[in-house]
Amino acid sequence: MQAYGTLDVKWAKGFKGDRLSHVDRDMVCFSCGNSIKFVNVVTGAESVFQPPGGAVCQVTSSSHHRMFAVAEEGLNPIITIYNFPSCEVVCTLESGALLGYSQLQFSFNGSLFAATSSLPDFSIFVWDWQTGKLKCHEKLPGESPVTSLLFNPLNKREISTISETHVSIWTLEECNEISTMKSKVVNLPTTDGVILMNGEDLTSRSGTRQGFNVHLPTSTRAGLVGGNADKFEPPELRRPRVIPSSQCWSSRGEIYVGCVGGQLFRVDGGSGNAALLLGGMSDSLLVGDIECGMFNSISLNSEGLVAGGDDGTLRLIQLDNNGVKITELHQGTQPITCLSFAPPLYVDLVLSTSSGEIQHYSLVERECAPIITTRTGDFVGAGFTCAGKLAVTCREDGELQIWSCEDGSLVASFSLCTRTCSLSCCPSSPVVAIGTWTGHVCYIDTSSLLTEEINLRQVGSTRIHHSPVTYLKYNAGGDFLLTASEDEPHIFIIDAKPSSGFQCIGYVDCDGTIKDISIHHNSSTSTVLVVMSQSNDNGDYDSNNLIMFSLTSELLGNTDGHFVSLRNNFKDTSVKLTRHSLSVSVDSAIVTTIGDNIEIAALSSESKKLLQFRLPHTPQEQTPIHPVSEHYGHQLSGGSIILSPHGKWVASFAPDGDVIVRDVSSWDSITRSQPHSYIHGGVKTLTFSPDASHFISVGYSDQACMCYQWNFTSKGQSAGNNAVEYARVLNMRLRSVMDVEGDVLAGMEEWSPSTKIATPDQEEQEESDAIRPKSGARSEVTMTPTPTPQSDATWLDTRTLLAVKEENAKYDEVKRDLRKNIKELRKTILGMMENNNSLPELEQLRHDEYNLDTDEQSKMQEQQDQRVQEIREEIEFENLAQRYLAYLITKQCWDDMVTKGRSLKGFTSSCSVTNYPTTSVSSEENAILNKVSRMRKIEMAVNTVQKSIVETGTKQGGDEDEEEEKVGLSLHGSLGPNYSGGNEMFYSQFDLHTREEKITQIILVKDAIRRIKSSFNEAFTNIFRNKEQEMTRTMERNVRIREIMKELELDADSVKDPQMDVDEKPEKVFIVTDNEVTVERVLSKEQQKEKEEQERVEQERKEAAKQDNKRERALTDMMGGVLEVKKEDALKQDIPAPDFMDEKLEKDWTDEEKKKAKEHQKKLKDLQEEREKYRKNLENELKKLQQNNLDAITNYDESLQQLFNRKVKTEMVVNQEELKILRMTQAIMVADELATHEDQLNKLLELKNKFKASSSSRLEDIQMLVKDYEEINDSTIAEDKMLDRAFKRDFSDVPLSISDQLYKLFKRRPRQQKPRTLAERSNSLDPYGVSDFSTDAMIFSTQDGLAELDSEVNIPEGVDSALWQRLCNARRNKVESESNVKQSVTTLADMMKYLHHRQNEDEVLEHSIDDVIKQQTKLCEDSMKNMLNLEVQFLLKQGQVEINCGPFISDYSDSILIHRGVVEDLNGTIRTLGESKVAAMTESKDFKKGIHQLEWERKRMVMQMEDLHNRARHIQMLKLTKDLQAFLNEENNTAKQSQQVAVLEQTLALQDKQLQKNISHKSKLHRDLDRTIRLKEQENHQLDRVLEELHVSVSERKNIADVNAGERAKNTADKRLKGIVQRRKLVDLAKAQAQEVAVLRAEVERLRMKTFPALVQVER
Repeated sequence: MQAYGTLDVKWAKGFKGDRLSHVDRDMVCFSCGNSIKFVNVVTGAESVFQPPGGAVCQVTSSSHHRMFAVAEEGLNPIITIYNFPSCEVVCTLESGALLGYSQLQFSFNGSLFAATSSLPDFSIFVWDWQTGKLKCHEKLPGESPVTSLLFNPLNKREISTISETHVSIWTLEECNEISTMKSKVVNLPTTDGVILMNGEDLTSRSGTRQGFNVHLPTSTRAGLVGGNADKFEPPELRRPRVIPSSQCWSSRGEIYVGCVGGQLFRVDGGSGNAALLLGGMSDSLLVGDIECGMFNSISLNSEGLVAGGDDGTLRLIQLDNNGVKITELHQGTQPITCLSFAPPLYVDLVLSTSSGEIQHYSLVERECAPIITTRTGDFVGAGFTCAGKLAVTCREDGELQIWSCEDGSLVASFSLCTRTCSLSCCPSSPVVAIGTWTGHVCYIDTSSLLTEEINLRQVGSTRIHHSPVTYLKYNAGGDFLLTASEDEPHIFIIDAKPSSGFQCIGYVDCDGTIKDISIHHNSSTSTVLVVMSQSNDNGDYDSNNLIMFSLTSELLGNTDGHFVSLRNNFKDTSVKLTRHSLSVSVDSAIVTTIGDNIEIAALSSESKKLLQFRLPHTPQEQTPIHPVSEHYGHQLSGGSIILSPHGKWVASFAPDGDVIVRDVSSWDSITRSQPHSYIHGGVKTLTFSPDASHFISVGYSDQACMCYQWNFTSKGQSAGNNAVEYARVLNMRLRSVMDVEGDVLAGMEEWSPSTKIATPDQEEQEESDAIRPKSGARSEVTMTPTPTPQSDATWLDTRTLLAVKEENAKYDEVKRDLRKNIKELRKTILGMMENNNSLPELEQLRHDEYNLDTDEQSKMQEQQDQRVQEIREEIEFENLAQRYLAYLITKQCWDDMVTKGRSLKGFTSSCSVTNYPTTSVSSEENAILNKVSRMRKIEMAVNTVQKSIVETGTKQGGDEDEEEEKVGLSLHGSLGPNYSGGNEMFYSQFDLHTREEKITQIILVKDAIRRIKSSFNEAFTNIFRNKEQEMTRTMERNVRIREIMKELELDADSVKDPQMDVDEKPEKVFIVTDNEVTVERVLSKEQQKEKEEQERVEQERKEAAKQDNKRERALTDMMGGVLEVKKEDALKQDIPAPDFMDEKLEKDWTDEEKKKAKEHQKKLKDLQEEREKYRKNLENELKKLQQNNLDAITNYDESLQQLFNRKVKTEMVVNQEELKILRMTQAIMVADELATHEDQLNKLLELKNKFKASSSSRLEDIQMLVKDYEEINDSTIAEDKMLDRAFKRDFSDVPLSISDQLYKLFKRRPRQQKPRTLAERSNSLDPYGVSDFSTDAMIFSTQDGLAELDSEVNIPEGVDSALWQRLCNARRNKVESESNVKQSVTTLADMMKYLHHRQNEDEVLEHSIDDVIKQQTKLCEDSMKNMLNLEVQFLLKQGQVEINCGPFISDYSDSILIHRGVVEDLNGTIRTLGESKVAAMTESKDFKKGIHQLEWERKRMVMQMEDLHNRARHIQMLKLTKDLQAFLNEENNTAKQSQQVAVLEQTLALQDKQLQKNISHKSKLHRDLDRTIRLKEQENHQLDRVLEELHVSVSERKNIADVNAGERAKNTADKRLKGIVQRRKLVDLAKAQAQEVAVLRAEVERLRMKTFPALVQVER
């Protein structure tokens, strides 16, 4: 096939909606499958370029350089840079990533190229793409892939990278051939807008240590040492950070970073500090709304920041000092994924969406136009229609698209609105069959594609499978369609002609899972080959079984007698079905030739090679067929193989992404192409065009569809002509069928879910329903319901139901008789059961004996028993788990406790006291305590001996010992010794310096706490026993009290015995009483037997008790049932009266009887006195018993209150001891942290020393390089000066006049063309002002200028051509030398700058080493201070603390501890001085009090005097008015006042009268106005009627006038035009005459002025 030609990409479709970039002003590029696609944003033209390398990983481009770069993916991938549009390779970049790249980027100017890698190295690389040399590479921060990589447009040495967790700024520094990169990692803000500054994680240990603050990093507290210490972040400071999603550089060297949550922050490129702009507290200056996900992509121009978000909205964000303004530019429907401004104007914007659309937006016109509107999504299949002129593809979401094979333009589209999985095009009719995930096969009419009005429509849908339709295959003649699913062992055969209504003819059964189907068409027979996989003995699946059957037109046209059953499954003999077994497993197979043997080609699953087999027409049983030959295959298994329509070419494709085409006559000669990448699953399907000149490949998950065409050689052209001729012949043969089927298709209605086509199967079913006799419809015999298909039933389900109905109709009479017999038998058994119920209980039979189906009954019983057993086991397991949990809780919280926790409560008081639950001391703890005790005793003995040797005992020393005994508790820090917590082995609080001493003290204090709790528990136990004894005595007394109260006929039930609740006796919790169980108790078989035995024994005992007992009956009859009569029982008995007292009257008694009566009365009186006496004794006894109970309760409550007070004291002591433990533990922890910090500082110092050594050596090397280059630079400058000096020497043979002129020309340089700046491009919105000219363009401009200067036009006179050529050569050498000098000076400046940076870094490193040394020194001081500056706990009384106490912990940092006697002496002196001062102040106060009283008396008299003077003055100055005089002169003032009142009343009456008159007048006027209004309204009504009539008249006249207006307009138009023209002429004439008059007047004025002298004075 290599001699036939090559396969070239003709067009490609598919865009994931990810990244696109400009390769020039009007062209964007992006990856499509394994190719690069270019789209013109102005014209929409598309082109495709397929790189010759491997899988395409990343693509980027540069509009400034007109280049694009393609990165491969694989082991040690390379990056290839191409020119555009020639697509020639510029260079290849190697030595980069290990597996693949995540981002690529060109620098805006210069020749730098950057890339970032992903797993496993996570690095950044920078190359010089002109030389292909790797400048440097560094590790990225973190281990998350970079999502964006950008160069600073104004500084090619600054690069910014963002990932989900980091934002980094990289600075490239160069020193001739040496390059390094330095990074600054940005501290990301939190999601709530807070920027945490570095260093905020330092904590202080000032919480409990007074006057001792040690600042340590949180990593030290965590115990981290080494590299992990710098990355540690404490949990309390771990706050969710923003997730960067996009970035862009500003013209000021800042970076704008957009985040997923709608935040926007700015990063200073120099310092790396972040400042939040949106999403935090700065939103108070915000104009607009913030949406989550609005910064999917951002780009910058002069107007502001343009952002595209998840909501499909394009926003313009303008930032200034007044705040942030957000403006919505465009509202879309799909999320925006990428933005790219078209350089150099930055006016046009290209954006892509997640749905695969590419749009063009103009910031000038504010309009958005689509460029590519095809939807995104994975393709499921492709095909050809309209004789190969059009290509058909379908996406997984049901989008059907029709493409032109010539240019790849979209012709039409149609949406099925369902999920699809396969596609196939019919050769004999314009129909496209699509398989869905629901098992339906949909049919799309494409007959309108060649007409002017395109209207795709769905004309049918049939559900064939329950699972997705995996395979759809038409035969070459378009007679039938095969459908199959991987989950069903059937291959269905459907009539492909629309005239048949796409009827399903039948199906063929398979024995396994279908893996591949192929059809070989030969004349009128189509051979179908099926690859199946079956499970082997090991449980694996082998696909080494083949099924082959044949389908002919005669068979499909007449299927009578060819089905096994009414389900329409074909007989094996009818379709000539054969089964073959291969020796190897294959993924796909096709039939290539059918002759004496059947030759097939298959792809091996194991070796991935192409195998050839020869199958016999009659298969041999249990004989696997071995391959005849092997040929080169693919790299990955799971591929497929297809045959071209003319049967001469074979194409194979696999998940490795390769497509291999070969000729059946030469299998080893192949033509290979790689349309898709193996990363995305490779090739999914491949389809040849009818003439085999094109094929379309579809990828698995790259959302790409590639169309390839043959580029034939002369030899391949003949083979291509054969394929074209075959297609032409086939098309001619099928043309008549296509015309007929096209007419049928045009007459079919458009399918909808409510429209159903009546298939012959359904018609047959309806006929069978109609034929069935209706006599049985009303039969008394119960009929089985007729099965009806569901609404979503498959074709096979419908055929199965139809077969069942046919069977029912065939055996209807037999079933009827069986039902009748069953009904009679049922009535007989029911009658027997009724008779059985009427019989006695002993004669009745059980109901289960009437069950005729005992097997089914036993089966159901076994199922129920099994279910019961399962439930019982589940319950037992749950109970076992609960019991085990209860066992653990009981063991840990009860059994292992030496002292069980319990409480004591008072009888009458609410006081409650609990003990201390304690556990047994383990052997390890005892061993540690004994060890510590022995060591402490030895230490104390040693200290005693040393003290006796060094010190001499004196009396003074003895006094000090006594004083120490007095203040021992205060220095001890607790009251533990008073509560059995003392220990002579305790260290003094002033001696706890070392770690071992503190640990020993902690162990001893814990033992003291244990003894304190044990001492309290002993007291608690005594009180508890006391309560138990008192309760026992009280209950005994209560028994007697109840007896007495019963005898006294009082309420004995009111006496209650004291009880202990669960808190006092917690062991009651483990005892479950019957009243606590609320559910019915289920007994096991053993418990049930035991219960029955107990009931039997109890029943026997009751029966025995019912029998006659002679002893008890004799005791009852003879002695009243008791052996001894008590006194109280005798007192209860009444003395019987003599019989005569009841029989006779008192007057009839005899003397003897009267005597007996007196004796009886005396006995009664004595009995009554005895009873009263006994009653008083009982009352006294009752009071005594009650008082005893009350005294016992009171005594117990008092003892309980004392125990409670002791518990409070004990709790205080325990807390004091535990506080000691906490303080010592905290001191040990601080010491450990200081030691950890010391280790960290040591390692840091060691690391920095290594860096310093390498930095010093590197600095020396750089200095040597700079020194060497300085010499090179000096030599270059000297050579340049030598060229200048050598000019006169070289031109010494030239005359001086010409020499000077030539020297001027020698010094002349071409004028540099200035690049256009941003100010010169008024229509540009470029925010960076990047020059239109690159460095290469400047070089070309210089060369062009030199060529212009060297032209013969500039040759001066007297200079010949040879001399001029010498001058040009010398000038060119001079210009080249100057260029070398300039480049050398620039390089030297960069090297000096690099050297300066390294020197600064070396100094910074040296300073950091000094800082670490200082920290070590400070740490040693802190460690010593922590060891010596102890924190001591004192026990002081309330009055001994003389500072202001805080709310919780007092601050004693500025306090001092002094002796109490000093304070008391000082207080006595202060008190004496204070008393003397108070006495002096009292005397002074009394003296001043007398002075103040005298002063007050003086002021009072002065004020009285002033008041009297004022009164006298007022009397003297009083004025005598007329009213006052009249009042004084009038004798009767009362009469005068009465007269004035009468006058006023008369005036008031006159005013009331006048008011009534005015009111009547106004009422009359009101009535007149109302009457006038009514008259006017009547007139208005009349005028309205007249107005209506006038309106009608006016309308009629207007219509008449409109009709006549046209006639008049025609006549008057010419007149009006003539009048206008005449008026215009007159106006022009008037203007001309007016101008002439003005000119004449000016001339007259000028002539007049000539005749007068000038009298104007000149101003000086």
